[in-house]
Amino acid sequence: MCYNASRVLSKQKSLLFSLPFVSFALGLLILVSACGRETNKDKCSRPDGHPVEDVAAQDIASLSSFNSVGAIEFDRENNNTFSQVFGGTSGKHVSKFFSDRIETWAVGNPSDVFVFSANNLKYENWLKPKSSVKSAITEPAMVGSVLAFNLSPLLWIQMLLENHPYIVVYVKGETVSIQSIRDGLMVITENYPQYYQANQCDWKEVPQTERQAILIHEARHSDCTGGISVAELEILRSAENKEDAFTKFQNRRCGHLHVKCEHLPELKGVEACDRHAWGAHAVQSVFLGAAILNTQDQTAKQRLKSTFLEMMSRIDLPDSEKAVPPDMSSSGVYR
Repeated sequence: MCYNASRVLSKQKSLLFSLPFVSFALGLLILVSACGRETNKDKCSRPDGHPVEDVAAQDIASLSSFNSVGAIEFDRENNNTFSQVFGGTSGKHVSKFFSDRIETWAVGNPSDVFVFSANNLKYENWLKPKSSVKSAITEPAMVGSVLAFNLSPLLWIQMLLENHPYIVVYVKGETVSIQSIRDGLMVITENYPQYYQANQCDWKEVPQTERQAILIHEARHSDCTGGISVAELEILRSAENKEDAFTKFQNRRCGHLHVKCEHLPELKGVEACDRHAWGAHAVQSVFLGAAILNTQDQTAKQRLKSTFLEMMSRIDLPDSEKAVPPDMSSSGVYR
């Protein structure tokens, strides 16, 4: 299977940028495609798509038009889960969920993205893989073909570790100030899907709701549900490397960070799975479930079902997490 309100830059105004950063993304990548990017050199190649910035802008604007019929039906069949996640069943509720969590979005690629803080960083070891002397701030490291990732959890946690009031990101001469995890900064890559290959030489358009589900997924990463403790920050400050940090730091609800997949052979060792309730994959799946119910075209419906099942397969909950109700809140530091 080949898979705006203004601030410094603007809430839903896109930027094309080339900055030095972090793609570590702490496992914030959401889809890993095995097929990479095709070229347009032969008759069976992927059709030329529209500029990614235009497609993403339309997808974001159209969130407010999401059909409530599917959401209402999904609620009826699933104990009002859609309403619990999004605050209601209308497109306005879905759009607000996104805009509350993503302040700025941009189109770029992992290797093009660089972030600088206003001050020198003292506590980068928690981002350094054991095999590298460089942290993810200076040495991006992504696996596979990433579609989008949310930088705000990493930036906000780094801000807390440094005891800074904010972290400043420079974007082509402009600045974005990250003061809260809800100051979401999302990067959409050129891999953002417009077509998929159903069969050889048979390319079909990716349903818009499939891409919108990607946006919803990334928005969830802007929640620190339950907060982060002073003791947990000390664990990260004292960590010798990334592996040490995440052996001791178990709070995946803050940023809804993914863990390495151990139950899926095709993704074994990749930070693309969830082992806590109502993480990014679960929220994405709720949106997809309602979208499936809204979709009449059978080819598109089957595509959405396939994506839904893939996202659900990345959730591997222990028994203690299976009955936990949705909590869409976000908190700060506590003692």
